[in-house]
Amino acid sequence: MSHRTWIKVYVDKWLEGTISEESISVRGTWISLLALAGNGKYGDNGTIMAIDRVGFNDKQLSSILKISIKMWLVAKKRLQITDRILITNNNVISIINWQKYQSEYERTAKYRTNATTNATPIDTTNDTPIEGRGERGDSRTINKLIVGDNNSITTDTKGITTDKKDKKEKKGIYGQFQNVYFTVNEYQKLNEKLNSRLPKLLEALSEYKAAHGKKYDSDYAALLGFDRRDREKEAKENPIKKRRILE
Repeated sequence: MSHRTWIKVYVDKWLEGTISEESISVRGTWISLLALAGNGKYGDNGTIMAIDRVGFNDKQLSSILKISIKMWLVAKKRLQITDRILITNNNVISIINWQKYQSEYERTAKYRTNATTNATPIDTTNDTPIEGRGERGDSRTINKLIVGDNNSITTDTKGITTDKKDKKEKKGIYGQFQNVYFTVNEYQKLNEKLNSRLPKLLEALSEYKAAHGKKYDSDYAALLGFDRRDREKEAKENPIKKRRILE
């Protein structure tokens, strides 16, 4: 997915158009959706989705937008009624008339490219393409990786597994620092397992890798390790819930 650095907001329409008649929560949600639709982490070209043709559920979106689920549901309904967004059966959100109002970014792309033509080249002699990077494991997080007889890769203590075939697939880039990598299959499994916890854990892993310069053989396994530790910590703080959390 491409990543744009800005979106266009029409001042007169924002201050005097129909959007100005909406509540502040609806207007705030609307501008946040526009930003998400232009951000390569969540969508591209006016769409908002978790992976190709699959969107976020309501809990995940409210977490990403940092608003209550009640506020999100009210704003979502209002934005649908006023023909600002369209939501598919797979929860992919499309911004209606995106191309009409946001096409200027593409039209000015050549000028931004020309502006950087004379920039000093970066030496990438020793760089390896993202698809071919062998990311090193951190024993404090997921311990040693063992290759089993069934050609799966398994951690020796946590029981986290990733299919060997997943390593051959091209991985998408996630996280605010664009440094977390999952295949489509891995992301689908994480989405099913972690649900509303996924966005928070994803950003935590991205921040940790950026801050400490960490690299993993499997970000999928690393993120599950993060989740396991969070639940164990919660169980220690609240023993009453320990049995349910660790199931």
